[in-house]
Amino acid sequence: MNQIAILCGSQSCEHDISVLTALQVLEKIKNRYNVHILYITIEKKMYSLKPIDFINHYRNLSKFLKNKKEASFIHGGFKCKTKKVFIDSVILTCHGKNGEDGILSAMCEFYDLAYVGPQVLTAAITLDKAMTHKILEGKINMTPYYQVYKKDFTVDLEAEMAYPLIIKANTLGSSIGIYPCFLKEDYVRLLYEAFKYDESVIVESFLEDIKEYNIACYQIKGQYYFSEIEQVIKKEDILTFKDKYEAKYHKRILNADIDDYIVEMIQKMALETCELLNVSGVVRMDFMVSNGKVYLGEINAIPGALAMYLLDDDVLEMLLFESKRVFLEKKTYISSFKSNIYERTSIKK
Repeated sequence: MNQIAILCGSQSCEHDISVLTALQVLEKIKNRYNVHILYITIEKKMYSLKPIDFINHYRNLSKFLKNKKEASFIHGGFKCKTKKVFIDSVILTCHGKNGEDGILSAMCEFYDLAYVGPQVLTAAITLDKAMTHKILEGKINMTPYYQVYKKDFTVDLEAEMAYPLIIKANTLGSSIGIYPCFLKEDYVRLLYEAFKYDESVIVESFLEDIKEYNIACYQIKGQYYFSEIEQVIKKEDILTFKDKYEAKYHKRILNADIDDYIVEMIQKMALETCELLNVSGVVRMDFMVSNGKVYLGEINAIPGALAMYLLDDDVLEMLLFESKRVFLEKKTYISSFKSNIYERTSIKK
């Protein structure tokens, strides 16, 4: 295993966070492998960059890439101009739509590329908050109330709804497109705000007086391994973009001092979620604790920095080798079937 590609960027509200994730992953593997950066612009054009160029120009890639030739996937790798590069494994670091939703996992499957990241179906489910609710309902404890709206929604404001509520763009992450709603008079207005980001919106119970915890996990040969639990400290009613990504707002408590019962419940629910959804790569799950009860908040199939701040440095290397093992195992399955159906079928002219 020598040639590794880091795939980042893409057309997403979380494009910039993806670039930062790629930089953090690059820092961990740049001295071990021959690394190629595959950067996708917000216009969905892909370019191949040397790591040093990516590091030096990540703040203004559009200017650096002006007049550069696009790259494209080929079977087993990628090419730029006439140069072909064959890849041992691709590390997926795209967040949100056009990446974390399974599109790039499917691209890797189609072009016969091993990859570190979620399988296609798992990614598609976990990015869709409403679908995650439907699949885990009755199995994993999530928020006690949720409602999904489409663009042509109607609202019965006289219906009994227990305010406050939290309104979310259904397929976004990084705390983008999320609005707490405390008053009935604000409900429709905030729905429209969320619809600026997505074609569907989910409304959930707003759990008050909560503590928030994260746990990361990964799978090697069918066995799940979990990180320590971190407690997340927030400044506002909800965990904001600033809380997550701006240093002066950011605070985490690793190895949090948590009641043993809460630890046990988070670990149990995390394992059950992993098994139900067949997670792979690195996944981070966000939990909320309110009045002694544990709720699963979200599943991040491609978390920021791949949640490596919660895991040992050698995990990424293990996952690269696991991606190749899974890739080679898939190659042993029968994927075509010979028949004489053409001889038995006639087309009327």
